Amino acid sequence: MEFNQGTLDELMLKAQQDLSSDQQSYKRKLNLYVWMAYGVILLLLLLFVGLVAGTVGLAFTSSVFLVLLLKKKLIIPLLIIGWMLGRVLFLGAGKPEGYRLRRSEAPLLFGQVNELTKSLNTPRVHNIIITPEFNAAMAQTPRWFVGGPTENTLIIGLELLMSLSKEELKAVLAHELGHLSGDHAKFNGKIYRARAMWEQMMHSFESSGSLVTYPMRKFFSWYAPRFSAYSFALARLNEYEADLSAATQTSAATFQSALVKTSLLAEITDEDFWPQYYRRAYEQAAPDTLPYTAFKQFMDAGEFGDLPLRLAKVMAERTSPHNTHPCTKDRVEALGTFDADELKLRENNAWQLLGKSAHKIIKEFNDNWLMYNGQEWQFQYQLAQEQLARLKELEQIDPNQLSLDQKEELAFLLDKFQRDPERVVALYDGIMASKPHDLDTGLRLAQLYAKAGNPRCLPLFRACLAKDELVNDACMGAYGYYLHLGDGNQANEWLDKLVAHGEIAERARQERITVGAKDPLMAPTLPKEAIDALAARLIAIDRVEDVWLCQKSVQYFRDSPVVVLAIKVGGWTGKDKVLEECFGQLPADWTSFIVTRDMDSALFKKVQTKGTQII
Repeated sequence: MEFNQGTLDELMLKAQQDLSSDQQSYKRKLNLYVWMAYGVILLLLLLFVGLVAGTVGLAFTSSVFLVLLLKKKLIIPLLIIGWMLGRVLFLGAGKPEGYRLRRSEAPLLFGQVNELTKSLNTPRVHNIIITPEFNAAMAQTPRWFVGGPTENTLIIGLELLMSLSKEELKAVLAHELGHLSGDHAKFNGKIYRARAMWEQMMHSFESSGSLVTYPMRKFFSWYAPRFSAYSFALARLNEYEADLSAATQTSAATFQSALVKTSLLAEITDEDFWPQYYRRAYEQAAPDTLPYTAFKQFMDAGEFGDLPLRLAKVMAERTSPHNTHPCTKDRVEALGTFDADELKLRENNAWQLLGKSAHKIIKEFNDNWLMYNGQEWQFQYQLAQEQLARLKELEQIDPNQLSLDQKEELAFLLDKFQRDPERVVALYDGIMASKPHDLDTGLRLAQLYAKAGNPRCLPLFRACLAKDELVNDACMGAYGYYLHLGDGNQANEWLDKLVAHGEIAERARQERITVGAKDPLMAPTLPKEAIDALAARLIAIDRVEDVWLCQKSVQYFRDSPVVVLAIKVGGWTGKDKVLEECFGQLPADWTSFIVTRDMDSALFKKVQTKGTQII
């Protein structure tokens, strides 16, 4: 998709203005975009059928044409168009995956869903699936082909079930079902199916890079941002409508509690539970308790650290201009006044609605986790044993004889294994005296100072604002420090910095989502040693013949490179595996894209022109 973010922002603003001023006119315009998508598909289908019929007819009536058809490979364009139409029309393969519940396994959950579908007057929910994530969603997918009957699947995350009360879960389910309720449901469904259809079709045409598909790629470059902007505005409005449905089925306070708990506990899960759980690999060759059993124990214990700070962070988030879901604060306030003191974080009995299937699902998810992560766990255990042995060696060296590298290594290991915190601070302090521009070390030292209530954290936090990747942690660290002091004014100043940075970070993320031939590309500015090291790794991969490297010019977070590689792979088959291996050799701190001539010939040529050949 080749359009710049500024164009999309302007279109989204125009769509929002149209929706606010005249909703019916807005819907007519959006409907026009929807039928345009279906019309293009129908036109292509008719064109394809006509070409095939004509080609077959000529082939049977003229042997000369048949020879020309095969010799000149004129049949290839027909095959390309046919393949793409097939991918677009038959989207049923993209159905959500997870543990598919049977009604007999969880009659209470199915009963609650049935009750809500009747109350909200929604279409039938055909499937309920459980996934590991901290989330809930409603998926509408074609049963067989685009334009045909759809299948409604309710997706519920196991972590979510283990975190909410039954009433809060009911409110969440009412929100998801609310997307299917009312007169707007059919219209919305049509919008989302059209959106899925053109995204699939656009991906197919963009990835082909063929001259046959060039007119369609140009059309979608014009169409995609307009349909995206107009459908986005409606999706944002529908979130508020679904919230209202949830509040009417339970109460405003219940759904507000569900919203806040979901945001808060999802963050606690990511920041506390999983890091703490993986730390067990330092001491255990195999986990003594598998993760989803441990997660249930974690939620039951309800020891969630500094809740006021975390709640303030959740409520400080702002609605992203590029996310259909408004932020938690906006959604909560739209339903009225919210009393944070009413939050009951330890009320988490929603998982009981799974009935006799609960333990079976937990066991299955645990087993799947172990299958995919058991080997990595053992690797981390072995690494920890080696590092602990190294730590023991370093601790036996006279502190006055330690080199700077050894001090850095010792500080890292003591910090990792949470030993002798006072010595860790002293070591990091000494390192900063020798390397005052080492902001990563400065941030860690600032965090340790803040934890101890030491004001020496503040100049370090301020220094970290100079590095984009550290701003978020620095602002949160300083905010928490002032909050503990009871200085709300200073705390809010850092919170404002955090919010401003969050908006910039979102724009930076948007810049890094895609890369196309119309994006500004430039010669690499990466260190020569980094490029040479990458070239050495790529040249060792079988069938990699030539590689060009360039960078996308970005407006935000310029110190974080966006790298584009054009790779020529030998042979006719198995290219995906080669490219996957190449991608695995790229540094984790780069935002990287790989393109071949088959994927996007225009972008491939531009990388060749603007970049540097490294192989």
